[in-house]
Amino acid sequence: MPIILTLSENIIQTESNPVLVNRCTVWETFRQSLEEKINLTVPIRDVEQLDREAEKLIDDIQQSAWENTPEIKCRTKGNNYPKEIRDLISGKREARRRWHRSRDPQDKTVLNNLAQQLKREIKELKNDSISAYLRELTNENNTDYSLWKATKKLNRRPVMHIPSIRKIDGKWARNNEQKAQRFAEHLEHIFQLHGNQDEKVMITEDIAPENEEIKLVTATEVKNEISNNINPKKAPGFDLITGEVLQQLPRKATVKITNLINAAFRLKYVPRLWKVADVIMIPKPGKPPHDAASYRPISLLPVMSKLFEKLLIKRLKPIIERKNLIPNHQFGFRSKHSTIDQVHRITNIIEKALEEENVCSAVFLDVARAFDKVWHEGLNYKLRTILPKQYAEILESYLAERFFRVK
Repeated sequence: MPIILTLSENIIQTESNPVLVNRCTVWETFRQSLEEKINLTVPIRDVEQLDREAEKLIDDIQQSAWENTPEIKCRTKGNNYPKEIRDLISGKREARRRWHRSRDPQDKTVLNNLAQQLKREIKELKNDSISAYLRELTNENNTDYSLWKATKKLNRRPVMHIPSIRKIDGKWARNNEQKAQRFAEHLEHIFQLHGNQDEKVMITEDIAPENEEIKLVTATEVKNEISNNINPKKAPGFDLITGEVLQQLPRKATVKITNLINAAFRLKYVPRLWKVADVIMIPKPGKPPHDAASYRPISLLPVMSKLFEKLLIKRLKPIIERKNLIPNHQFGFRSKHSTIDQVHRITNIIEKALEEENVCSAVFLDVARAFDKVWHEGLNYKLRTILPKQYAEILESYLAERFFRVK
């Protein structure tokens, strides 16, 4: 296999992923800056205005974060040694220069002694440093759970680098931009309507006479949802806003988010920027790495979209339970329904059939790309037959006009 080798006289700097905040972010001034930018008096009467206000809030959060986040400069290795070791390093270098000039065996002996002493001192310093680090490890909040973080580093998987990908014309996609374009073409080919899915379904207004309105959210509910159910460690979407940033928002920003979510409920429309996903390609084990089909897409949605979903599902669950819309044997994507419970259910059915001397038949189906081929028109029609009108319409907006980009 041919190998491409790139040589350079200078250190090749790799681009780091862009971030909004880091450990040096000044949160107090961030909140003050955001308070000045947000305007709560703007009425949201139509979907265009909802899109503009959602976009403006994202811009305000990003600008406030960048203004109050200083850049972290890389530290130079070797500058953290104590003065005694730095003096030994200087003495060793001077002894090496002296021996190079004289070639005297006594100067060589002095150099060797200094080198051995420096080695012992550095080893002792490292051992003391590791011992102090291990003594300070705890599983408590005041040390940011340092024990679990250290354990996680030991179990960290190696970084998987994506090799060159074969293009449709047989050529190779080598750099990141070419690979992302090849993956995007592959996913665009997959995410196509299947069969006659472009046919429209005639929906009459008398299908779902129930017109239960979605209960509006409060600023307190939004704040509690952010504090309790938004993971600050999850990767952000395209807007770089993380759960940590949401948790640091001032009350004015929380009220703004509340207004946007309530406007989405009222207008039965999900803002456009909440439906943009960053797609990360993960290689499937045992598959050829040069084939674009050997990678599984993982979508990263904006954290505000996740917040909207959590608040909507809280209002949707009582309707689902009241109407018994999900059968008991459905376990996927349901809380308190694990794979083990499903195995117990199947095992119990088999054992009961054996005890009663009945025939127990089973059919196992593995539908390829089942979620990619869902018939949206038919799904929306079905939702209108079983859900109140406002819920069905906002879910229809949630499914429509979604965009993705490969990162």
